[in-house]
Amino acid sequence: MLKLTKQILKRGLSATLFHGYGSFFPMPPEVLIVKKNWSQLKTELAAVDLDTYEGYSQIWSFAPKSRLNVRKV
Repeated sequence: MLKLTKQILKRGLSATLFHGYGSFFPMPPEVLIVKKNWSQLKTELAAVDLDTYEGYSQIWSFAPKSRLNVRKV
């Protein structure tokens, strides 16, 4: 059974708040909700068994690479 500790989850939230959500997409508004409810949410996330958890599919989008070319991000 693989689970994340509350300390690792705290580091992940800190890194996301410091560095941003990603280099191509703006910070989603849900991040503020996560920050506000962090004490409850980190307990629920720490209880998730990552060996059996099935996450959502990736979201793909296209971003300009040059004036005539795009890349999938």
